[in-house]
Amino acid sequence: MQRLKQIFQNTLIRVIAVFSVLFRSIFGFLGNIFGSIGKNLGISNSESGYFVDADEKKAIEETKIPVATVKSPEPAISSNRRRPNKSSNMDDFMKMAKELNKG
Repeated sequence: MQRLKQIFQNTLIRVIAVFSVLFRSIFGFLGNIFGSIGKNLGISNSESGYFVDADEKKAIEETKIPVATVKSPEPAISSNRRRPNKSSNMDDFMKMAKELNKG
């Protein structure tokens, strides 16, 4: 019975997928047709892709506040990038290594 339920669910999913693809292409085709008719009749304004009128657009552009760019200071680079040599620490390791080799 579980297998029959799974087959039914998979079939339903596939049928819904087919209808969604068909309806998407049909509605896309109808949208293109009505869109072109609307452009020819002057219903839609294809010049501007926005819902802002030309006067409002100019007013918005005029009210923009100029932003000054602030340069971040460059970090100071020292000529010697290495850490100071800890020779005393290295000497201790060398002594331990020599003791291990002797023993």
